[in-house]
Amino acid sequence: MELIGELGLGVHHIVVSVIARSPATSALTAVVTARHIAYDPAELTHTHELLAKGMEPAVQAALVARSRVPGCGGREVLRGWKMTDAWLEPLTAEEVRIAYTTNPTTREPLPPEPNVDYHAGLPIPPP
Repeated sequence: MELIGELGLGVHHIVVSVIARSPATSALTAVVTARHIAYDPAELTHTHELLAKGMEPAVQAALVARSRVPGCGGREVLRGWKMTDAWLEPLTAEEVRIAYTTNPTTREPLPPEPNVDYHAGLPIPPP
């Protein structure tokens, strides 16, 4: 919830990916307005479960937030984090761009998505 609050006003689609014995992915969409945060509690629970799994040793995990914020003219902002030492470490804007413009199987470059800006992940203090 802290991350959603830090992302600010807008519509945020958060994806958690965990690579263990079998890949697992969770998605959560949160709408943040000046008055409240709206989300599906079941999606939030599943996202929390995957984040906890991502904190286990020898498990790779990442989180990406795709945001549409007021005043950006329809552009989206992508931010990313990787799990390091059982916590989310922000990626740089360049790391996020590379992740989204590289084919994960062939490692070949992909064109950037139109109307998308790649930003660094925000620092998230541990609990």
